[in-house]
Amino acid sequence: SAEPNGDLEDKELRHFDVVGDIAVVNVKPKEDLALVGNAILKQDRRVKVVAIKTSPLASELRAPAEQLQVIAGRPRSPLMTTHLEFGVRMIIDLDACFFSPRLAGERQRLCQ
Repeated sequence: SAEPNGDLEDKELRHFDVVGDIAVVNVKPKEDLALVGNAILKQDRRVKVVAIKTSPLASELRAPAEQLQVIAGRPRSPLMTTHLEFGVRMIIDLDACFFSPRLAGERQRLCQ
């Protein structure tokens, strides 16, 4: 995901997923949120917005309990993006649903 940055610890910039043009930070960094967000924007040109999860997923449906907090880039409401996976474009509202790019292989397996 990430390359080391001189101002931040290497591991601070590795804990995020990219969904479309949104980077979702999975752990609360030790550093200033705006500093981490801007570092991610600089290192990954496809990212236009950086958001952090404000709480863990709630309920057995894995629906977001709260909206993601935008820490860098231009805020959007709703937090929607177009994600490309195995040649399929999906429009995803991260405020309304759980989505992880780490499950791409599982979604591909289900579609075969």
